[in-house]
Amino acid sequence: DSSNMMSLSAVVSKLLQALNNLPPPNGNLSDVEQSDFIRKCVSQYTTMSLRILDMQLLLLRCAAAGKHSANFCTPIPDEFHGEGWLGERILAVTEQMNSTELLSGQRNLHKQEQALLGMLHSLPWSGQGTLTSSSSSQKSSNFELCFDMEAIRGEPSPRFSQLAKERGVATVFHGTKMENVWSILNCGLWTLSETKFCQHGSILGKGVYFSNNYRTATMFALNQARNCTNSESFQKAWWHFSLVNLLNLSSFNVLEEYTITCFPVFEAQIILPPADGMSTSDEDCTRREGNYFVVPNSWDIRITKLHLTFTFTKKRSMSPFLFAAILALLLIGWMKMYAQAHVLDE
Repeated sequence: DSSNMMSLSAVVSKLLQALNNLPPPNGNLSDVEQSDFIRKCVSQYTTMSLRILDMQLLLLRCAAAGKHSANFCTPIPDEFHGEGWLGERILAVTEQMNSTELLSGQRNLHKQEQALLGMLHSLPWSGQGTLTSSSSSQKSSNFELCFDMEAIRGEPSPRFSQLAKERGVATVFHGTKMENVWSILNCGLWTLSETKFCQHGSILGKGVYFSNNYRTATMFALNQARNCTNSESFQKAWWHFSLVNLLNLSSFNVLEEYTITCFPVFEAQIILPPADGMSTSDEDCTRREGNYFVVPNSWDIRITKLHLTFTFTKKRSMSPFLFAAILALLLIGWMKMYAQAHVLDE
């Protein structure tokens, strides 16, 4: 059993409900079938809130904007697979997907939207996200979104429970990139130490790296955010109804006026390393190096929360004095060119 997912009974229950609500596999839904489908989705989302749907759409768009979208946009409906860049197709399909409009039935959904909405509301993770403003000023604003999954994870796996009794657990933090969050929420935290996706080496050996300090984890996430989330593709991913709805922004104009950066940090419980002198045949035990933990076995990780910190930095506008100076320089340059041309004519 995976400690990163809900209990088996909860997953089965979700899947059965999802199968009952999914659209038929052949062709688009009729108007009557679509109305029934949307009504069932509305019923599902009123229990887990529209904000979760907004978060799902935003995280999927961020995964699509990353350079490894083919690997990290999982799960995704079969209707999205085909020739060309998968990320581009996802961004195009989700462009007009506004949660409020979507679930109110204000417009008909095309085939890919139907499939995506069915998949999103059938995912086994759901819960209450809480949004708080941590700081604000005229030049920048920070918003933190905390997605608490502890209550919806169900009981830990027997392996996790047994090792927790023997060795104990620790609350730790893992900073990552926005393009990875969608995959981690759905598939868990797995070691990338010996794969092409490992960017920072394995100085402490193979495993998933954690810190017992939240600030340390945010530093890793912040460095990742500076390197990727200001790219054109990520700014396109941000430009969406989901972000406006999540952060209660007044309008899309705010997105034009600010540069957006987001750094995600996962909070988790992990199995502690064996005590000194404790005999064990498990070669994949957790290791500790100062304030850092390395967990080779992903079954020893139980994700409990996702912290998303959004930073809005107001774009610098050109001052009137600077604008006048640039204009004067251009005018002087133009006059010099005109004078030289006039001398040559003579």
